[in-house]
Amino acid sequence: MADTLAPRALIGVMTPAMNTVVQPELELLRPAGVTNQMQRFRLGGEKISEDLFDEAKKLMDCKPLALAIGLTTDAGPGGVEKLNARCGELSERIGIP
Repeated sequence: MADTLAPRALIGVMTPAMNTVVQPELELLRPAGVTNQMQRFRLGGEKISEDLFDEAKKLMDCKPLALAIGLTTDAGPGGVEKLNARCGELSERIGIP
């Protein structure tokens, strides 16, 4: 089914379940012809939980052009390096950047 609101791009966006800022901010920044498809995941202890991968797989059902993660990198142990590694693993698992 064609997405009449997203002729340019459909972007998958993931953010922690408790984050209430990312979705409204990205909606304000969204250009015409692009839609943001949101999916939330739980954070697990000292690492981003496996929930991230499970929820990303669900988000792929809408066939986004790309995936963005709205997450404060310094909020958890490991910081930017750990998040970069996890994002690389996520991209490999789902097959899109």
